[in-house]
Amino acid sequence: DTNKADRTWPFCLFYQNTCKIAEKGEFEMTRLKCTVKNCMYNEDRLCSKNDIMVGGQDAAKPNETRCDSFRERTGSMTNSMSQAREETSVGCHAQNCRFNQDCKCQADEIGIAGSNACCCSETECASFDCQCK
Repeated sequence: DTNKADRTWPFCLFYQNTCKIAEKGEFEMTRLKCTVKNCMYNEDRLCSKNDIMVGGQDAAKPNETRCDSFRERTGSMTNSMSQAREETSVGCHAQNCRFNQDCKCQADEIGIAGSNACCCSETECASFDCQCK
């Protein structure tokens, strides 16, 4: 089993048009499997984006979350900026998820679902686990 501390690396986290250079160990990586075939970042169920953001601030169940980083693939468009990887940094606005700690996903592994999505509202964090009252 890979220690989470070994899965960190420096990268630029883009959020609200701001780039924050992460220090070593500041952001932990999550194993990510994605079934959103229509996303330009999806390459064989892996994500080629360095970081994603899960939305759904008041979500109480998985279908109330979404991958805010989703971008629809049109034609043969693919993301040539990065190579697909099994681990990525996952930011999270789903306040009720037990894996959310300071807007960062602390789960070892998550799944993003929405196989035929055309927009981010048709995606979801399939690993969302509500710690609702």
